[in-house]
Amino acid sequence: MSRLGFDFGAGRAAPPRLGIALLAAGILAAGAAAMQAGTDYAGWRDAAERQEQALIRMQTPTHARIPAPTPEQQRSLRAAALLTESLRAPWGHLLGVMETGSSGEVALLSVEPLPAGHELRVTGEARNYGAMLDYLAYLQRQPELNRVVLTAHQLQRQAPGAPLRFALQAHWGQP
Repeated sequence: MSRLGFDFGAGRAAPPRLGIALLAAGILAAGAAAMQAGTDYAGWRDAAERQEQALIRMQTPTHARIPAPTPEQQRSLRAAALLTESLRAPWGHLLGVMETGSSGEVALLSVEPLPAGHELRVTGEARNYGAMLDYLAYLQRQPELNRVVLTAHQLQRQAPGAPLRFALQAHWGQP
């Protein structure tokens, strides 16, 4: 039997120039997008701070007679208050808690925050009922969450692997 010799490194061609150019353009575009996102976030944060300061000024009593706010100003103040409340929510921590509990048997599809009611609505898929119930029990044990309840579940027979889609609600903060 004769010996076979393989040389996997021989004959390797240099990467095409078009591929390198596309890679460089992609890296530049990603950097520009990241810079723009940072600028947009800073502007959004500054606007939220200005709205909060305006709300504080509107609520601070003065000796001068201040006219009552117009309905448009009242709507703006309510929107600012909701935005402020939403910014104060511990989103990073809450999402971290929820992701930590989702093992390989549970996948989160959506997390919908409702800051006004300190409420989260979560949609996910589990491999089976046991995995779903284990995840629900995990969330119920977390001190950050309270009133964690399963609101719906349905077996997705048409999907590959027939996952169990579920929805739940949870509240954060004081019970």
